[in-house]
Amino acid sequence: MTRPLDGIRVVELALEIQGPYAALTLSEMGADVIKVENRVGGDTSRSVPLAKMVADAPAELADFRHYFYIFNRGKRSVGLDLKSAGGRDALMRLLDTADVLVSNFRLGVLDRLGFGYDALKERFPRLIYAVASGWGTQGPRTHYPSRDMLAQAASGLMAKTGHDPDPPLPAGTNIADYGGAHMLVTAVLAALVQRGRTGRGQRVDVSLYGTMLAHENWELFQASLTGREPHRAGHAHPHMTGAWGGFRTADGWLVLSSIPDAVWPRFCEIIARPDLAADPQWTGKTRNVDGEAFRTIIAGAFTGRTTADWMAELGPAGVLATPAASYQDVLADPQAHASGYIREVAHPGLGTLRLVGSPIAFSDAALREAATAPALGADTDAVLGELGYTDTDIAGLRDAGVI
Repeated sequence: MTRPLDGIRVVELALEIQGPYAALTLSEMGADVIKVENRVGGDTSRSVPLAKMVADAPAELADFRHYFYIFNRGKRSVGLDLKSAGGRDALMRLLDTADVLVSNFRLGVLDRLGFGYDALKERFPRLIYAVASGWGTQGPRTHYPSRDMLAQAASGLMAKTGHDPDPPLPAGTNIADYGGAHMLVTAVLAALVQRGRTGRGQRVDVSLYGTMLAHENWELFQASLTGREPHRAGHAHPHMTGAWGGFRTADGWLVLSSIPDAVWPRFCEIIARPDLAADPQWTGKTRNVDGEAFRTIIAGAFTGRTTADWMAELGPAGVLATPAASYQDVLADPQAHASGYIREVAHPGLGTLRLVGSPIAFSDAALREAATAPALGADTDAVLGELGYTDTDIAGLRDAGVI
C-alpha cells in the first residue's frame, strides 16, 4: 500500500523539537526526509543522553540519545559544513531535488548562509519553504529568542493555569513545540495542494506564539468580547467549574468533564445520591458552570471505591469520565495500543521500545513503519551519490572537512 507523501522529498535544517517533529510527521506519511546537520556535533539534541534528564536511568540506557531518537527516527542524516563553499554547493544541489525545506533556525540564520527565501525562490520556484519561528516574522519580538515555555507565558496560558496565589504554571509538556509542529505540517500540506494547482511553491510560517494563541481561540475571544479577565483554571477550566476536573477515589483520581442532562439521573444512581436528581437547584448550569458548591457535595462520593470500579459503571452509562492516567498507565493502555498510538519498535542494541505513533489513520494509505534514528552523517555518501557526486568527489569533500 502506498503512503500519502511517497515521492515528496523534505530537506530539514532544524534542531530540537518543533522543526524536527514537523519533518518527522511528514516522514511518517511517506516523505523522504533528509536531515542536514552540522558535520561536527549535529542537532544539539544529540548531546543529551537519557542520564542527563533522568538521574536514576538504567545503566544500559544511560547514554541513549532518546531526545534525538524520538524526533528523528526514519530520517536520513547528511553532515555538512554550511560555512564552506563546498557545503553550500551540496545543499543547493540537494534543494534542486526537494519539494519542501523545513527549518526552525532562528530568523536570519539561513539568510546569512545564503539560503533565505528571497535568495532561493527564483531558483527553486516549486519549493515549499516552511519556517517554524518563536514569535512570527513581523513585529517587535521577531528576532527575540524563544522557547516553548515563553510562548505558553506570552499567550496567557500560564497565567490561567493552576491556582491562586501560586506562580504562573506551564503545561506538563511542550505543548507549543508539539502544536507548532503540527501547525507547520498543516501549512506544508496546504501549500503542496496549492502547488498542485499553480505549479509554484511559497513560504509558509508558523510560530510558537501564534500556535499558542490559536490553542486559546475561544478563551481569548470571550475575553475580547467582555473585556474581563477570567479566573485561573484551578482544577478544571476558567469557564467551567463544578463537575469538571479530578475527584479522588480509593486508589487514585477520576476525572469528570461535566454531567450532561441526558446522563444526570443515572449518574446520581451510580454515586448513590438519587436525591440530587430530584433537587431542582442542580441544573446543568449549576452543576457545570457555576458549580463550586456542587463540586463540594460530590467530591466525597468517590473515595470509597477504586477508579476502575467507578469506570466499570460510569463508562457504560455514557458519563464523561476517565482515570487520570500516569505515563506508565498510558504506555500499557490497550486503547492506545489498539489504535497504534503507542507502538512497539525494534531498536538495534536496546531491544523493543515503546513509543508514540502517529495519531493519523488513512483508509487507503499506509504510514511509514517506525525506523531507528540515523547516526550523524550516516547517509552523507549515499545522498551525495544520488546528487551526482562521484566517489572521488566525496573523498575530496571529506578531506577538505566539508563532510
